[in-house]
Amino acid sequence: MTIDILLLGKSHPNEIKDLSAFYLKKILPFSPVNIVELNPKKTFKEDLLNKNYHCDLILEKIKPKDFLVLLDENGQISDSKAFSNLLDLRRQHIDKNILFVICGAFGANDALRKRANYILSFGKMTLSHQLIRPVLFEQIYRGFSLIYNLKYHNE
Repeated sequence: MTIDILLLGKSHPNEIKDLSAFYLKKILPFSPVNIVELNPKKTFKEDLLNKNYHCDLILEKIKPKDFLVLLDENGQISDSKAFSNLLDLRRQHIDKNILFVICGAFGANDALRKRANYILSFGKMTLSHQLIRPVLFEQIYRGFSLIYNLKYHNE
């Protein structure tokens, strides 16, 4: 299985980079991970224009075969075991790739939501798009630890 992560990004504080790298290193024995950071060149005065511009940049990068998991505050709230099951199903599928998309501060538009195969939320609280990266990496690692019965996840 290949894990692709597509995100809108600016430079992150070193602490977030370090935490992300820590969990990324733990994921790599189970799956290659490709991270694509998009850095929008334009900024608009209206939030809706920014959202649509950012989502268009993301949609241009998505391939037809991608199984798209969109991280969105209005998505389905999942526990770690259900998330692990999602990873395991993709791992067993013929098209074994999974693409996680983290939008920027303006969120996802309707076109991106329609393209998503699954919309995931990490809870009702709003988290910054910078903070979501290490949270996602940790949950991916936790998912693999459940799949392979590693001593990491506690009940």
